[in-house]
Amino acid sequence: PPRDCAAAQEIGSRFGVSYAYSAEYLISPNPLSVKPYMARCEFNFNPGVGVTVFKVVNGTVTLRAAGTAVNVSYYAPSLDQLLALIQQSKYCYQGVKYNCRASTLFSQGGYWLSAGSTDRRTFWGGGQPRTGNLTGVCACGKELNCGGLDSASGQRTRPCNCDYGDNTTRADAGFINLKEYLPITQFIVGRYAQFKDASLTVSDLYCSQKPLKFNECDLGFHDCHPQATCIDQDEGYRCVCPPGWNGKGVVVNSLQARANGRECIDDNECVASAPCPYSATCVNTPGSFSCVCKPGYQQTGATTCQDINECLNSTLNTCDPNARCENLDGSYRCACNRGFRGDGRTCIPIGQCVCFGDPHCRGYDNLWLHNQDVCNFVMSQDGCQPGQAQTFRVEIETWQRNGSRPGQYAYVKSLTVHIFDKVIRLQQGGKIIVDGQLVRQFYDGHRFSIIVVNNKIQLKTVFELVVLWDGADVVEITVPKNAKDNVCGLCGNYNGNPADDTVQGPACPATAGQLTENERLFAQSWIVGDTNCKANCHPDQPTSSDDSCFHPKAIIERECNKLFDAQSSPFKDCLKLKNAADLGEFLDSCVYDLCHDDDLDEAICRFAETLAWDCSDNEQADVKGWKSRVDACTVPTCPNNLVYKVCGTYNPRTCLTLNQQPIGQSDTCSEGCFCEGGLILEGDKCISPEKCGCLYLDKYLAVGDKVVFPDCSSEIHCVSNNETSEIPKGCGSNEECRTENGITGCYCKEGYIENSRNECEPDICFNVECPIANMACINGTCLCKEGYIGDCNQCQDVDECATGVSGCNMIGQTCLNTDGSFRCVCEQGYIGNGYKCKDIDECEYQIDNCGANSQCVNTPGGFLCECCAGYSKSSSGTCVRKYPKYQLASLLYAFSFSYQLSQNVLYNALQSMLKIWHPQ
Repeated sequence: PPRDCAAAQEIGSRFGVSYAYSAEYLISPNPLSVKPYMARCEFNFNPGVGVTVFKVVNGTVTLRAAGTAVNVSYYAPSLDQLLALIQQSKYCYQGVKYNCRASTLFSQGGYWLSAGSTDRRTFWGGGQPRTGNLTGVCACGKELNCGGLDSASGQRTRPCNCDYGDNTTRADAGFINLKEYLPITQFIVGRYAQFKDASLTVSDLYCSQKPLKFNECDLGFHDCHPQATCIDQDEGYRCVCPPGWNGKGVVVNSLQARANGRECIDDNECVASAPCPYSATCVNTPGSFSCVCKPGYQQTGATTCQDINECLNSTLNTCDPNARCENLDGSYRCACNRGFRGDGRTCIPIGQCVCFGDPHCRGYDNLWLHNQDVCNFVMSQDGCQPGQAQTFRVEIETWQRNGSRPGQYAYVKSLTVHIFDKVIRLQQGGKIIVDGQLVRQFYDGHRFSIIVVNNKIQLKTVFELVVLWDGADVVEITVPKNAKDNVCGLCGNYNGNPADDTVQGPACPATAGQLTENERLFAQSWIVGDTNCKANCHPDQPTSSDDSCFHPKAIIERECNKLFDAQSSPFKDCLKLKNAADLGEFLDSCVYDLCHDDDLDEAICRFAETLAWDCSDNEQADVKGWKSRVDACTVPTCPNNLVYKVCGTYNPRTCLTLNQQPIGQSDTCSEGCFCEGGLILEGDKCISPEKCGCLYLDKYLAVGDKVVFPDCSSEIHCVSNNETSEIPKGCGSNEECRTENGITGCYCKEGYIENSRNECEPDICFNVECPIANMACINGTCLCKEGYIGDCNQCQDVDECATGVSGCNMIGQTCLNTDGSFRCVCEQGYIGNGYKCKDIDECEYQIDNCGANSQCVNTPGGFLCECCAGYSKSSSGTCVRKYPKYQLASLLYAFSFSYQLSQNVLYNALQSMLKIWHPQ
């Protein structure tokens, strides 16, 4: 018989036995030492190569535990016969694969044995045996490219994949092609090796006289990561990680483990490429990702989400029946309707009245009142019927705010609130005076509190009366539901019917309690009785408004229209919520206020600020960032350590409200200056809560503040957080204890005056009466007041404009002399407050009088009407068609021929036409 299958293939069918097909044949590798035996011959494994194959009995074996051994047996007569074949073959191969999970291969004592040898083998298929000081390695160790997640260095230096020993399924595999180490007969797991799950696979033994090419990928004898693709090559194979397993978003530098095929690292697509829209949460999955739509969105595709409109389905929102539902991207918002207050989930009825500007009041029942008289008025009170007790009264004082321009106008100057036994005055600039005493903030037990937030004063009582004052000219009153039909004053009676709101008050006793359609009579009847104003109770008196306008009305109307434009206004979302009647009243109020204010930019911004407050507080509309979209406004510079925000907390914490319920809408933001970083408001600065001051006798004192006893015997100083000290005081011999401007202290007695040493000395001008008008006593001598000059025993007005000392010399300015003083005013063609004058662009506002065939060209303080191309100015100032002179002559001669004109008539007509159509 042939010595092996290669020899059998060469013989073919030349002798009695045909070796044409793959099958089992009798071979005799060494007739002198072993008997012939049957072997499997493969002639198609590698075309043209005869391969002798000996099958393994136990190809795949599950390993049991550390320290155990597994024998590998073959379907062969004997190992001697098998070794004889190996010895006479030029090439022999055997595939091996060690599948592992948390089970090392050789690093902790594992090895294998081959037939006829007791040497411990510690290399593996595709690797190389131990040589010199170098340990044996697996295929990955030979290529310096093993698996493992520890580091790139660990991957390069590790001998085998399984020696990483983690809980991931791994493998070390390949073909052993060194015949002197074959066949494998035993595998031993190290006695102290880390072991959890492992199995051993040993392939059949292949021997031939020519080199064999194995496809490790198809045969399964490769060590690629379970997620990798094995690619067969002429020499060995290559492991390639598929998309999604290349460590993107995970491996951030060269020192970290790499996705090298034997290790595939799941991409974190959520980090690497942010594939999901903002409306979804990216969830990383093995080799991929998924986009899970956030609450408020529904899935429309693998990577797309669509907003759910919760407002279209009442089961998807929890808005109160008296609230509107506003769909938001991914959510919704509940906002209480006007006339209700709450978080939108729960809305409580309230009565709301506001006065603003010049002043325009909108009552509880939405009746508008425009009252430009200067006096003190009852804005609202309860206890209106005989026998009813009064628990509150809010009075407003109006003034002309230092105005000297013509027209009928007034503004709210201050307000006085009567509650319980207290009289509270809220004045310009946010000044608070309680019972004659100036206070920062006030807290009267559980009856009421007064706090300051963002320069707005908030007064809140236990019976739910809330008064807001912005420190300039806006006041808002909120009353609870139980005040219905139990209030009166300029705000009306709060019964839902505006038709009966104009009930006359006690200032007109003859008609008190009767309705009137005369707006001015209604306002006059609510004049406060203890003021210097006398109510005009005439039934037919004219309105307190007028039609005058301090500026070109076209400018005013255009500026107001910008604020109320439904498409471009910064308040457009809020305007949609208002009815047409309210919009008309607001627009008319804007025009009136701007017409009667000399500082147009300030008036525009002031009205816009009032509108923003109304939108935010009453409509709960989003108006953040409005100030940057109104040209007349500038972003304010915040004092101290406050920070400007377009959308800050509506009711930021203050030292007085740390443990109180906020006033207003909790889910509405506010524009202004705010504290950051855990700090809280104290007036116009931010401090940490532990640095708050003291609450003494209902008054809030900042650290360093003091309050004087009513008899000036002692002072209470706020030393630190709720820590006070009492210091004896007492007044001097020329001083007396009294209260001035809300501050109790020692002041000079009558006839004395304070000197530069803060001492009271005799006032040498006391009881001195100067004999001449416009004269005052100064240091014991009667001298003309500032702005006047003495001449012929008279104090005459100094004309600062004529003398040139006014300083009104800026562009657009001129000087207007007044009695004892002067004013800078803007010249015609300019607009402003007199100190800052801006050119009016008559062309832009279309207030020019340019005629046909001309165009307006703005100039400083005026404009020009320039004729269009082909036209020229006639002697009358109009723009007429410009004809060449020869054409005019031809036309005239033709005309004269038709009508047989004389030469004199013709000459005179030609001269006239030349003057009209060709002016010099």
